[in-house]
Amino acid sequence: MNCKYCGNSIEENASTCAACGAAVEEAIQEVHEEQNVTAEQNVTAEQNVTAEQEKAEQPEMKTAEEPVVQQETVQPQQIPPQAAPVKRVRENVFTGLIGALIGAAIGAAVIILLGRIGLVASISGFILAVCTLKGYQLLGRKIGIPGIIICLALIAITPYVADRIEWAMVIKKTYADMGVSLVDAFRVVPDFIKEGAIDKVSYIKSLGLIYLFAGFGAFGTLRSLFTGR
Repeated sequence: MNCKYCGNSIEENASTCAACGAAVEEAIQEVHEEQNVTAEQNVTAEQNVTAEQEKAEQPEMKTAEEPVVQQETVQPQQIPPQAAPVKRVRENVFTGLIGALIGAAIGAAVIILLGRIGLVASISGFILAVCTLKGYQLLGRKIGIPGIIICLALIAITPYVADRIEWAMVIKKTYADMGVSLVDAFRVVPDFIKEGAIDKVSYIKSLGLIYLFAGFGAFGTLRSLFTGR
């Protein structure tokens, strides 16, 4: 072992250094203390390195003070349901004509019936117009320009024909003993009017009232069909 102070070699059992006279025990104790301090420093350094390695291996933890970012949930855009396609209703002129003829026949029957029992048949014109237009719309599924023309034509013809049939029935009954048929009586109605056998003023007045009420009925029915009121 060498002396700490002078570096001279010290013998094994010597208590002091032969060169500088320093005590060997104090030198040995100081060396041991230095070795202990060095060992402690090495242990501390190793612990620090180990702690840093463990910290690096562990996942990074969020601190309580770190703000938490909330992710906004994106709602899927709602697509409004598409409206169901509107099915167009097509006018069936043929079946509508059948319906109009049935309605006109009902109106004619009312004109003849009211005339036969001696009542003013003007209200029958209203019934005629409503039945004719409604009959066309019911069987034709829809009423358009063709349907309106057909119905108005029937409304214009039916009162005259029905009123003439009603007068023919009166003539047939009056001349029943002569064997006059209904067809023959229908043909001679204009002649009876011209000869004055049928009062012309009363005939025109009665027929005019029927047409007047038929016009009211046609206007009201067409308005209700196109406006829904």
